[in-house]
Amino acid sequence: MSFETKIYTPTVGKAITLEQFNNEALWRDAYTSEFRDKQGEIQKSKRYKSSIATLYRCIDIRAGTISQVPYSIYKITNNREVATSNNFWNNSKFQWLSDFSRLMYLTEASILLTSEAFWLKQTSATNKNLGFRWLAAPYISPVYDTQYGITGFKRELNNGAMEEFDKRDIVYFYTQNPLGEIIPDMPQALSAAMSANVIFNYEKFIEEFYKRGAVRATILKVDRSVAPKERARLREFWQNFLSGTTNAYATEVISGDVSAEVIGEGAGDSEKTDVLRDRRKDIATGMGIPFSLLFGDSSASYTAGPTEEMNFLKYTIRQRVELIQNQLNEQFFLENGYRIRFFVEHMPAYKDFISSQFDMFKKLTDSLLPASFAAKLAGIVLPDDITYEDMDKFVAEERERQFKEKERIVTLNSKIQEGNVSTSDPTEDNNMKDFQEEVKRFKKWLKNNKGKKDLSEFKSDLLSDKLKENLS
Repeated sequence: MSFETKIYTPTVGKAITLEQFNNEALWRDAYTSEFRDKQGEIQKSKRYKSSIATLYRCIDIRAGTISQVPYSIYKITNNREVATSNNFWNNSKFQWLSDFSRLMYLTEASILLTSEAFWLKQTSATNKNLGFRWLAAPYISPVYDTQYGITGFKRELNNGAMEEFDKRDIVYFYTQNPLGEIIPDMPQALSAAMSANVIFNYEKFIEEFYKRGAVRATILKVDRSVAPKERARLREFWQNFLSGTTNAYATEVISGDVSAEVIGEGAGDSEKTDVLRDRRKDIATGMGIPFSLLFGDSSASYTAGPTEEMNFLKYTIRQRVELIQNQLNEQFFLENGYRIRFFVEHMPAYKDFISSQFDMFKKLTDSLLPASFAAKLAGIVLPDDITYEDMDKFVAEERERQFKEKERIVTLNSKIQEGNVSTSDPTEDNNMKDFQEEVKRFKKWLKNNKGKKDLSEFKSDLLSDKLKENLS
C-alpha cells in the first residue's frame, strides 16, 4: 500500500521562524489521495493460489462453507418470512435465488484474493429484479470522490474501452482498511501467504530435483592420476546425467577411481521436516481455518475436530457472513422492502452445541429462573419474530393449559367413580366417550392378563390408579 502525501505547516507559503521549523508538533502528513496497487496485489494472490495447494484449499473451504449457510428473506413491513434457502422456488419474485449459492462462493473467494467482490443488478423493462451478474474484481474498480466517497464504478472491457456504472447499479462487497477511510484492505490470501515463501521455494526445488533425474546434490572425487581429458569427460557425463529423466539410467565407463559424496537432501527428506508443516499452519491460521480441517492433524484429541469446526464457524464464517449480510441489506434488499438474514447457527456443526445450550436452558428453568433470562444465559438465538420476553408468555400459557387439563381429568375421574356421568356440556360428553373407551380397553387388558397384580403396567392418561383398582 502506498500513499501520496502533502506536508502542511501553520504558515504555508509564508516565512517561518527557525523555532517553528524545528517544532515537529506543527508538522503533519495529510493523505490527499490514498490508493492501492490493486493489480500488483491480485497478481501476487493469483501466483500464490496457483502455486500453493494449502492456500487453494483454504479458499475453497471458506467459499464452500459460506455458500452453504442457510438464509431467510423477510418483508420489512410485517416481518413476515417470504423466502428461504430451501423454498425460494415457491415465490416467483425470488426464483433468481437459484444462482445465489454460486454468487456467495465467488464472493468469498474474491474477497479473500482481492478484498473486493462486485454484483451487477439486473432488472427487466418493468423494473422486476432478475438477479445479479457476477463481475470479476480485477476488471472493475470504484470511482472515489474525496468529499462523497464512492460515486460509481468503472469496468475495463477486453477491447480497452471503459464501461461506467452508477453507484446504485452495483452491490459492492469489500473489507475496509482500518488505516484508511474508503479503500479496501490488503487481500487476506496475500497476507496469509507472506510467510509461505518456504513452500514456494520447496515446490520449485521439487520440480528441479526431478528435472535432474531425482539425484541429490553430489560431489565427485577422482584420483589425481586421472587425466584432465577423463575429468572433463566425467564432468560432461554427470551434467548430462542430471539433465532429466531421459538420462536417468545412462552409464559411463572411465579409467581411474571415482567416488561420490552426497551433500544435499532429497525430496522425501525435506518433506519430513517441521519447517513445511509450520508454514502450512501459518497459512491456515492466516486464513482462519483450523489445521485439522485441512490435514486431519493426528495429534489432535478425539473431540478437537468437532470443537475446531465449531470455532471455525463461530469466529471465521460468522464474521464474514455478517459483513456480506449487512452490505446486501444496505445496497439491495432494504431499498426493495425486504431484508435477508443468514443462520450460521443452523449449520450441522452447531447440532451438538445447540444440544448443550438446551441442556443448560433446562437446568436454569428447573431452578425457577424466568425462561427469557435462562435463554439469554444459555446463548439461545431466537427467530426474528420472537423476543426473549415472548418466551415467558409462552411458558405461562403452557403451564395454564397443563393445569386446566389435569383439573379436567381429575374432575372426570371423580364423576366416573361416583357414577355421575350425565352432563349437558357437549364437549364433556365427548370427553366421557373417550373415558368409556379407555375403560373398555382396560377391562380387555384385565381379561388378557388374568392374575396381574401390578395395574401400573397398564399405561393410561385418563384412568387414575385408584380408578383402576375400583374397576378391577
